[in-house]
Amino acid sequence: MNLLASLRYLAALAEHRHFGRAAMACHITQPALSNALRALEEEFGCAIVRRRRSFGGFTAEGERVLASARRMLHERELLQQELRSVAGKPQGTLTMGSVPTAIPVVARFSALLHARHPGISPIVRSLSSAELELGLENLSLDMVPHCFLYFFSLQALCQQHTATSIASDHEPSCTYLRNQ
Repeated sequence: MNLLASLRYLAALAEHRHFGRAAMACHITQPALSNALRALEEEFGCAIVRRRRSFGGFTAEGERVLASARRMLHERELLQQELRSVAGKPQGTLTMGSVPTAIPVVARFSALLHARHPGISPIVRSLSSAELELGLENLSLDMVPHCFLYFFSLQALCQQHTATSIASDHEPSCTYLRNQ
């Protein structure tokens, strides 16, 4: 059994919530996907998937295995990107999520990022706020750019306030700026 491949199949099943579509996404047959998942269950000694006539969800143990699988697959992707990257020339995919109203800004950011770093292949997904939060939590998204706009604006304000405070002998306070 190839553990990483089986974990990838498990993540695909979680994403597609359907055995056939998960198998298609992994470019394997549905029986091969089912066999790999059974092998995972044998490996860990517990049921991972609730099987009914169709996909019935994950068991509690399956949710734990899925969370671990996502972390392992994410780490594998990071390692692959690091090894493929040459100094100063990052490579790999960067999956960004955004609420629909911010897609034009994120798309522009994506184009500028790709122009500056051709080895990076940005992927932009339009998602609800709840889906964005879940995507960051389960590592299916690498970043949500509009969240960083607030952070960078706040950071710039803090730097400006720090410079002003040093000049006037006051203690800088970013907490103060956040509350304004």
